[in-house]
Amino acid sequence: MTEELKESVEQPEEVKEVEAQSEAAELKAEPKKKGPKGNVKPRPVTTAEPEADFDWDELESSRGSMASKKKEELVNLYDKTLSTVQEREVVDGYVISMNKREVVVNIGYKSDGIVSLNEFRYNPELKIGEKVEVYVESLEDKKGQLTLSHKKARALRSWDRVN
Repeated sequence: MTEELKESVEQPEEVKEVEAQSEAAELKAEPKKKGPKGNVKPRPVTTAEPEADFDWDELESSRGSMASKKKEELVNLYDKTLSTVQEREVVDGYVISMNKREVVVNIGYKSDGIVSLNEFRYNPELKIGEKVEVYVESLEDKKGQLTLSHKKARALRSWDRVN
């Protein structure tokens, strides 16, 4: 009986090997699946041929001139939207924001100017949106900031009223 047990234990291993070999043979025999089946139509091939007398240089030069014309138009439009502001003149502006130390004033120039809140001590109830007079000290300082003074504007206006 022990021999029968050995044979029964050995037999399944042989069966497993045979089954594995037959599965491998089946996989090799199966044809590989290709793309989707059905009504797949190939796309027609189109070819393009360049024109013999086409001038690429002319195309590039016309693009450059159009770009420069467009740029000029945009610069002119931008310049028209800005008010002409010169240094050392008094202009009217509007308060657009405030904090504890500064008042930001828009005079219609490309950037807003900052005025110290100390210059508005006489008017403690200054509000956003209020119209104020400012003196343009410089259009741009080292940082590109518009330099304004409300105190100087009031002094100049006072002299104008006296004269």
